[in-house]
Amino acid sequence: MELNPRLPVRLIPRLILVVVAVLLQTACQSSDPRPDSPVASIRFYTINSQNQQRELYLLPNRGEAGCFNLPLSVDVYRVAQIGFVSCSVYSDSDCDPATAHLMHWSGKARKDPNKKKPTTFMTEGAMWRIEGPREAALRSWECVLKTP
Repeated sequence: MELNPRLPVRLIPRLILVVVAVLLQTACQSSDPRPDSPVASIRFYTINSQNQQRELYLLPNRGEAGCFNLPLSVDVYRVAQIGFVSCSVYSDSDCDPATAHLMHWSGKARKDPNKKKPTTFMTEGAMWRIEGPREAALRSWECVLKTP
């Protein structure tokens, strides 16, 4: 009796499937995983008469720490920031502390005590709204990556 070294034809698709599954699993297990922390970014939103929000996405330096001026004043409804320790928005150029907008958190406060009262220092989150008017003029903003 002689042994046939060839695999039966019906086992070939199964073998291919097993090899592909092993290769996919190996490819998904990276030795250098990406960090879970988000890239720092601040986003500004306006609102129209139908309560539709729109992001002002053509603003430069939204992912950078520091003080940045806008060329024109822009009416802002909501601010979102992730990745920064804190951000502040101002109605005048050059991040003048006297013109800082008071912001309030319109989401659930959970554990962050900064989100339980109006403040000029926005911690991470997407539900920061201008205290008082529906929209307010924004001329500059400042974000901090690490506390000094």
